[in-house]
Amino acid sequence: MTRSSKLWRVATIAYFFINGAGAIYAAAMGESMHAVVHVALFLVGAGAWAAWRMRSPDSQQETLAAAEANQRIEHLQHALDSIALNVERIGEAQRYETKILEERVETQPKKEH
Repeated sequence: MTRSSKLWRVATIAYFFINGAGAIYAAAMGESMHAVVHVALFLVGAGAWAAWRMRSPDSQQETLAAAEANQRIEHLQHALDSIALNVERIGEAQRYETKILEERVETQPKKEH
């Protein structure tokens, strides 16, 4: 967990604690309007937190996605290595064929007219 996410987690816990405790304290002191504001803030915070949790991907999903991406990259690297090897083989075959053709031309007797 990154430092930023830890700070957000602490801030979220503090927000819920302050509003929950504030609602209880205000109700105990007989300040009903003050208590209602704390309850409303608590509910707004809970709704925002729930919406954020639904929107943000789970860390386990992120880990699976990263592992899948690594597998794809590894597969692409193997495919690229295979292509490079085959291109090298084609080049060797062409060099060999050129060498054979040059030797044939050099060894053929010249025709006299």
